[in-house]
Amino acid sequence: MMNIKEERTDALNGSIIIDLKTDEYLPQVEKALKDQQKKASMPGFRPGKVPFGMIKKAYWKPALVEEVNKIVSESLQNYISEKKLKIFGNPLPNNEKSRLFNFDNPADLSFVFDVGYAPEFQLDISQEQTFKYYEIKVTEEELAHAVENITKRNGKLVDVEVAGEHDLLHGIFTEVDDNGNAVENGIVSHADVALARVKDDGLRNTLSLLKKGEHVIADPEKLSDNATDRAAMLGITKEQEETIAGRKFKFELEAIKHLEPAEINEELLNNMYPAGDVKNLEDLKKKIEADIKKYFEVESERKLKNDVVLELLRISNLSLPDEFLKRWMLNINEEGATKEQIDQEYENGYREGMKWQLIENKIITDHQIHVNDEEIIEEIKKDILRQFEYYGMSDPGAELMQSMVTRFLQNKEDVRKITDRLYDKKILALYKEKFNIQKIEVTQEEFYNLAAAQ
Repeated sequence: MMNIKEERTDALNGSIIIDLKTDEYLPQVEKALKDQQKKASMPGFRPGKVPFGMIKKAYWKPALVEEVNKIVSESLQNYISEKKLKIFGNPLPNNEKSRLFNFDNPADLSFVFDVGYAPEFQLDISQEQTFKYYEIKVTEEELAHAVENITKRNGKLVDVEVAGEHDLLHGIFTEVDDNGNAVENGIVSHADVALARVKDDGLRNTLSLLKKGEHVIADPEKLSDNATDRAAMLGITKEQEETIAGRKFKFELEAIKHLEPAEINEELLNNMYPAGDVKNLEDLKKKIEADIKKYFEVESERKLKNDVVLELLRISNLSLPDEFLKRWMLNINEEGATKEQIDQEYENGYREGMKWQLIENKIITDHQIHVNDEEIIEEIKKDILRQFEYYGMSDPGAELMQSMVTRFLQNKEDVRKITDRLYDKKILALYKEKFNIQKIEVTQEEFYNLAAAQ
């Protein structure tokens, strides 16, 4: 019977040793060679009639390696499964300690695999632990600003004779020489200039006083400190924009455009909210407030989860088999990363990520959190309905819905994301149930400051 044993160096590191005697692997090699003989074809011999000695000479080494690898791999996985070992990644072969093949003189073999064990730990989740959950207080100033933005987005541009500080100047840029004459094959571009965004105070004042048909010589770098904006104004590429320093441009005003805000009336509200549940300014403010709170509810839950992660990482104080994990990462990396790069990646987040994965898995196991197929399908249907609503489309109907769900289920990566999302929801619900959640009302600005400080 094959001898498999486990030797622990410490609580987190150890080895699995598989001793393989010749009578435990040579019969399988012989069988593999005979199977090869049945289908082998060589010049001078009918298929399946090649002498066994020739087959053995040609295929002995690859057959030996393949069959022994099969035996060792299967035995290793079975041992890990039967012993219910909690290890990281895959066992790594330790060739220095192993006794490997002697192709010319088969002998007993010994394979040593290094393993990294997951730490054993307890995790307390109770009302004794307090976490803050932030609810957003929407101020009248924020509501007024949101309403103003709506009136602007739905407003219209009208022609005026005198420019205001927030108006658009529509005109034509023409590249000119030192005498103010148009440069042959120079840059010519129709563009809008937003007065409020003009960088240079003096140029902004000059532009604001222009009448239709009047012009000014303008340095594009005084119009904007953003290269992309300058390129758009002059109708050129960003690469071409890099060559305009020192060149002169005439801007001739063709029209002044003023944004006339829309009126908050029944027509506007019905266009924005076809369901008819927003009928006046007060309704609109309530809708805006609800939308802001809903958005920040997601952000607040994300912050709560982050706070819990940091605290559970702190109190669990887990240790990992660091050197084993670095070796394992180096072994599986397919991008040619060096040992130094792997070490840096491990120190810069991978280690904490592994610790959190252990903690989250323990939470799921200890509290028997499960996600079943029916829940996955229902979540997929909700996603599909949200997509239809986003594009203003009606319910797809049972037949089309079923077809779309079936297609979705064929994409394993998308199904995995849905499953992870459902686990996240259930874990968050557990936090709210088990922890002492202290609700605190803050403004948007205060919440952003808290999130940025984390």
